[in-house]
Amino acid sequence: MAGGEYAYLGRTDSQIQVKGHRVELGELEAALRRQPTVVEAVAFGWPEREATAEALAAFVTDSNADPEVVRAAVRTLLPAFMVPTTIVVIEALPLNANGKVDPHALRKQLDESGPRE
Repeated sequence: MAGGEYAYLGRTDSQIQVKGHRVELGELEAALRRQPTVVEAVAFGWPEREATAEALAAFVTDSNADPEVVRAAVRTLLPAFMVPTTIVVIEALPLNANGKVDPHALRKQLDESGPRE
């Protein structure tokens, strides 16, 4: 910037902190997609409080996916702190005007529905 100042624009990767642990959301999404009943997956830290997340939430697409079965399978692949507490099965991921997954729409859905186990 003018005057030699720097502007911090946030992280460019998908790492977040969940209860003191660094979590790579892409690793969680890959583990979710390895499940035979999951077509697509998007993971979030949620709910977020003071620059950290209390837990993880995930959206998966496939009408045959059972959240409990998916969670149990992911539990065998990842450490316990990386297993999502909330898994929401939806028909299709919402897209923004650019054709990319709309994270704001997914977060809004989580905020409106509240915690799920």
